[in-house]
Amino acid sequence: MGAGMNRPADLPHFDGEPEPCEGENRKRLSKLLQRVWDLVRDGEWRTLRAVADACGCSESSASARLRDFRKVKIMGSNVQVVERRPVRRGLYEYRVENATAKRCQFSDAEYKERHGV
Repeated sequence: MGAGMNRPADLPHFDGEPEPCEGENRKRLSKLLQRVWDLVRDGEWRTLRAVADACGCSESSASARLRDFRKVKIMGSNVQVVERRPVRRGLYEYRVENATAKRCQFSDAEYKERHGV
């Protein structure tokens, strides 16, 4: 599944508070986004800790990059579905799936409700 997915844009536009992310910080986040993408695009289930350890970042950074895969301005037409399943109380695993392929399983309204698109 993962081999056919496109990668994120080279220098995507990240949201930021109070200003958009630019310069060196944007480059740093883009590199981290690519590392996370290279890991998770295979569609395997992983905890945030596993993603963070493999990519050399914090769990909160791993979580933020997973959320980025759902954003059109970062992924363009290659928006992804990030699924979450419980492992035990307070621990979840995540995986990334191609949203275009996933959309075929549901009506448009049901898809949008399930995946916040």
